[in-house]
Amino acid sequence: MADAYVTDYASFVAAVTDSVSTTIYLQNNITYDSGGATIPKTKGDITIEGGGYTVTDYASVSTSNCLNVAATSGSAINITINNVVWVCNNYYGIVAIAESTLNQNVTLTLSNVNYTGPQPIYARWSSVIVTDST
Repeated sequence: MADAYVTDYASFVAAVTDSVSTTIYLQNNITYDSGGATIPKTKGDITIEGGGYTVTDYASVSTSNCLNVAATSGSAINITINNVVWVCNNYYGIVAIAESTLNQNVTLTLSNVNYTGPQPIYARWSSVIVTDST
């Protein structure tokens, strides 16, 4: 598929939600505006390569204000987040994967993520792998 290089929140959301960007490289710190981004299961695997930059998300108690995966049918999807500092203000954490048996085929991997905030993820029916993270 395609690589995307993002420098701000708008380009980050565009890359997460489009149909072609499968590796997203942060080129700057990212601060969420209101809202989040739904990762389409039709996209296939997606990697967010943080490059040591910081992502500060939006203060909320809604899954729609963070990275999220909806309860939709679709192929298996692997979401990988690498090498990033994540300052979380959202109750649902970095990624909220909707509570549904439709999401049993979703795997989230956090690698080298320095996390501050409430619960880091919400993924009741999905698989989660965390390595070399704090």
